[in-house]
Amino acid sequence: MKSFRQTVFGFLDSPAAGQTVNDLMHVQGWVLGERLAPSGLEFRIDGTAVPACFCHMERPDVARAYPALASTNPEPGFVAAVSTQGYADGEHTVACVARVGEEVRVIGQARICMRKADESTFYQRAYTNNDTARRRRKLELLLPILACPRCRSSVAMFSRTQIACIACHQTFPLMHDVPVMVSTDTEYPVDASLLKSPPSNNPYPSTVLEVLEQVHAQDGLALDVGSGRRLFGADRLVQLEICAYPFTDVVSQAEGLPFRDESFDFVFSLAVTEHVKRPWILASEMQRVLRRGGTVIVDSAFLQPLHGYPSHYFNMTHWALRDLFEEVDILSLKPRDHQHPWFALRWILDWVLSDLAPAQRSLLGRLTVERFLEQLSKYCQGQTNQLADVRLSEERLQALAAGFTLHGRRRPPLLPGDVQSTNTG
Repeated sequence: MKSFRQTVFGFLDSPAAGQTVNDLMHVQGWVLGERLAPSGLEFRIDGTAVPACFCHMERPDVARAYPALASTNPEPGFVAAVSTQGYADGEHTVACVARVGEEVRVIGQARICMRKADESTFYQRAYTNNDTARRRRKLELLLPILACPRCRSSVAMFSRTQIACIACHQTFPLMHDVPVMVSTDTEYPVDASLLKSPPSNNPYPSTVLEVLEQVHAQDGLALDVGSGRRLFGADRLVQLEICAYPFTDVVSQAEGLPFRDESFDFVFSLAVTEHVKRPWILASEMQRVLRRGGTVIVDSAFLQPLHGYPSHYFNMTHWALRDLFEEVDILSLKPRDHQHPWFALRWILDWVLSDLAPAQRSLLGRLTVERFLEQLSKYCQGQTNQLADVRLSEERLQALAAGFTLHGRRRPPLLPGDVQSTNTG
């Protein structure tokens, strides 16, 4: 194997050594290099290149550690969905390789364990190559259930690049056979380059996978509302997102789902409700397009810091979720493993520590939990404490605040010719 004549290096964050994977392996890491093309990554199992879909993302931690290369590598992070189909259960070596022409370098590798027999069969049917034929078949599946977001009437093919409402005649573009059903007055940016942070691409939790398997077995249809930048697709799964990503099936805002009533057997939304301006409308729409007897799963934030695209508006208590989904018989409403309070504490403390100067970080790091709580109590009571000099940036303060206080004044009436101003920031 040839070595690079230029600086190229990186790290494989996951999978970790000894980790168990299934038919669709989640691979994540980062790579930096002079003149390294964005597409210059390859994923291998036991030395053989395998099908994968991957994308790059920002990594502020890497940029801070290697500022000299940050300007030429604005998105050093990568995440990939790698197909392991055809490989038997047991130990295998997965590697990420950077390639420039004929020159290659192993960025990272791990010895992993494949145990697919006990995993969900959903990933056995998922695909990482969303080619023209697959998109065409998905469009044929969608056309009978698509509805105009303006008047809810049916739509029909107008041309190879457009569909049209049969009632109000509003037209919507087809972008590589993907319907773009966005209202002209949408409040959300539909250009992926405008994202403040990349949408999620996490694997589906077991609760979702179980229902997806049932839906597939019954030739049903499932809808992922706010699917993010997932790197796989499935024949009986419709992925809806406000921006077009490689496996997005319909481009639309979540508060106006472009589907006919009772079109889906399963409707789910993961980490989306906090990112829409009117979650009560989102909940109403999800229930509208769900068939009677169908299943709904909603994963929502509660004690989480400010995060994510397009912005962060509402965190939910369990009471709020129950109230929003009043047409649903609640089968369970509880924190899942990834929603345990430890995750919230880790998130908050990680963000606090990463924002501090080394001396302040060292000060907090030396405190026991008991001592830390004692100092917090003194801080909150206005007493002398060791946290008085700990200063957070304005960005971190807004992300982690216990609350906000708004102080405003009502605007005077508009005069002819005046333009209505809006609150921003």
